[in-house]
Amino acid sequence: MPLKRTWAWEFPVSRERLWTYLGDTDWVNEHAGLPKISARYEPLPGGGTRRIASFKRWPFTAVWEERPAIWQAPEFHEVDRLYSRGPLRRFRSRTALEPIEANRTRVRVDVELEPASAAFAPLL
Repeated sequence: MPLKRTWAWEFPVSRERLWTYLGDTDWVNEHAGLPKISARYEPLPGGGTRRIASFKRWPFTAVWEERPAIWQAPEFHEVDRLYSRGPLRRFRSRTALEPIEANRTRVRVDVELEPASAAFAPLL
């Protein structure tokens, strides 16, 4: 069963200024203390490619297919990852920047985690 969580924060800054940082997912991951991601592209038989990414943390190596992200600057971005290795089966995230006033923004982050097995569910 997936675990779903939502967090929201308000900042005294414009949505456009916040997007400069929160729209850069590598910057967000680094400042959240997440390990650096390695990625490669694999050709698909019918044309196009798929992005395979991974990281290693503690005893776990996580490998996933990074589905095409959805970006609508400076409003939101969504990420969907399908894992082939590691403690997760799926990870979904949506970060939305909602203007409250000209220089006040609510950041809402919705996350859905699905464990790879019941054994990994307590880690979530």
